[in-house]
Amino acid sequence: SRGLAHGFDYRVVPEFVATVRHVTKSLTCPTAVPGQPSWKLYWEAKRLTDCVYIAGQIQVDHVCAIQRDRFKTIANMRRGPVNRCDGDRPSQEQVTLLNINSYYYARSGMQRDSRENLRSFVLDPEKPVSYAPKSEGNFEVKNVCEFGDDGGYNETVEREFLGGFGIEYVHVPVGNCYQCDEDALVGHYCTLKELFGKCPILFHCRTGTRSAYFALLYLAISQGKSCSWAIEKGLGLGFNFRGYPMCRVISSFASGTRKLPACGNTVTTEPPTTSTTQIPTTELLITTQTPTSTNSMKCVFGKWSDWSECSESCDLGFQTRSRELISPCPANKKPELV
Repeated sequence: SRGLAHGFDYRVVPEFVATVRHVTKSLTCPTAVPGQPSWKLYWEAKRLTDCVYIAGQIQVDHVCAIQRDRFKTIANMRRGPVNRCDGDRPSQEQVTLLNINSYYYARSGMQRDSRENLRSFVLDPEKPVSYAPKSEGNFEVKNVCEFGDDGGYNETVEREFLGGFGIEYVHVPVGNCYQCDEDALVGHYCTLKELFGKCPILFHCRTGTRSAYFALLYLAISQGKSCSWAIEKGLGLGFNFRGYPMCRVISSFASGTRKLPACGNTVTTEPPTTSTTQIPTTELLITTQTPTSTNSMKCVFGKWSDWSECSESCDLGFQTRSRELISPCPANKKPELV
């Protein structure tokens, strides 16, 4: 049921069913991680080292838990809104949507540009329309809680949102230009080196797989560990990297076939993307103050809408409000979330 809540239907894979049945016979609650009492509240974060934690996509309502655990830096390994390797074409990843089988949809290669695409991956066609109240059907088309817009996950929205809480944010994108190979490690090595010097830090991507993969690659190569060590460490976190080029990558650097770059003191990561993809101007829990004037930026906004109803009737929830960008800002400016 936990998997289905995230849109992953593991019942169709016999090996998964057998494993779950075997494990749950003697399943006990995990011991709380010292220093991170709220670690289970953000997509089941997993401890790699005393300072490094791995998680899937964090959500708007996870931020308070992340702050309680004193994470001051978040490294995001998801793709940005556009593909710099392909003429800045839209390159958004999927978000988790109610009544949509995200596991298969993410592997379909489809771009989410129509409701018909999503309709092909509905989990339960018999669900009533009221199941997704903010949609026109019985499935969700947008997930603002996961920093989504009409096209899917929007990295720029997450960047600006976390910045409003004073959390250091570093984008280390994997996908498009960088895959899981030697070039990706060379491209991100200096960034990873500096990030591993921070404590504690939370690496995240969509499911945690990319984050765990590159964190283990960095540790194995920087500490002289073997590929078998990295594979076993990954299995201990719930990630099976046997089908990945992990051993080849580690071997190529250990043998000297490939060289690591000389690193300075500056994080070298992909800069914020300026794209033609529409960025929502939704305000997410940043402030309730009156917006400041944008005249100095020559941007013209409409009035803020009313606050939406809270997403929860009890405990932690979220509200949103938005305003329309009537006159675009100059190319070298962008509106601040206030």
